[in-house]
Amino acid sequence: MSINPAPNTCQLSTEQNHLRSSRVGDVSRRIEGPFDTISLREITQGERRKTLGFKCQFNNIRILLAFLLLMLASACAHSPTSEPANSEQISSQAPLTDQAVSEKIAVASSSEKALRLSRKRFDVTYGRIDAGSEGRLLIEDPTIRAVTDAPTPGAARLRFTYLGPSKKERALASGQIRRQIGFKLLAQDTCNLLYVMRRIGPDSLLAVQVKRNPGKHTHAQCRAGGYTTLETVPLPQMNPGDSGELSVRIENGVLIASYDGEERIRVSLPPEALELKGPIGLRSDNGRFAAALEIVEP
Repeated sequence: MSINPAPNTCQLSTEQNHLRSSRVGDVSRRIEGPFDTISLREITQGERRKTLGFKCQFNNIRILLAFLLLMLASACAHSPTSEPANSEQISSQAPLTDQAVSEKIAVASSSEKALRLSRKRFDVTYGRIDAGSEGRLLIEDPTIRAVTDAPTPGAARLRFTYLGPSKKERALASGQIRRQIGFKLLAQDTCNLLYVMRRIGPDSLLAVQVKRNPGKHTHAQCRAGGYTTLETVPLPQMNPGDSGELSVRIENGVLIASYDGEERIRVSLPPEALELKGPIGLRSDNGRFAAALEIVEP
């Protein structure tokens, strides 16, 4: 029977140390091989670049998400609501209907009694006026000349809404293109009468003029002749959708014109105007209007 001798502890330690040194040497040789220390630095820098790349991608994703959220919020803010803010404003190109403008003529707030003249009481000598409900007059043509069957009263009122320029423009006999609406007073004929006009463009003002051409009675005879401006006053600019109220009174040879309840003009009529006798009427140029002409009872 053979007995294996016990291993020498010192010998084992020496062998193990040799093996360990061999392994360390291999590692040293691998580290000190062709790559040397620079290889380790490059590896470290590569890892850093990977880390920075991940961070950049993450930041780009965050920026993209923020942009998408901003676009979504903007779309929600500009989405139409159930009731447009400008629901009452009527486009200058929209078809003119009485239903569209029925609420634009204000209800009289004073205690005065007024008789509203309906469309059938107008004799339209130029252009076209359509009838609306409750005596409203709907105007689209660029030139309107009309008189009523009622004599010029002591007081009258014109309530109107300016709906924008007419689709076609027509110059006056003087060559001007003017946008306006107002009264024909003491309208003996087209050559002899008194005008009180609310001018909208190019100038915004209230004007009182007398047109007097003795012996002439047709437009072909007088055209733009015989005008005398008695007075004008500036008014605030009027935009499509705006409403106004023009009132006139004639008392003891003095014409008093008010706009939106405020007296603007008080002027003595010249003798050539006081000689006139005729009905009340309506004139407009180059505008679209919804209007109501009322005779105010004393």
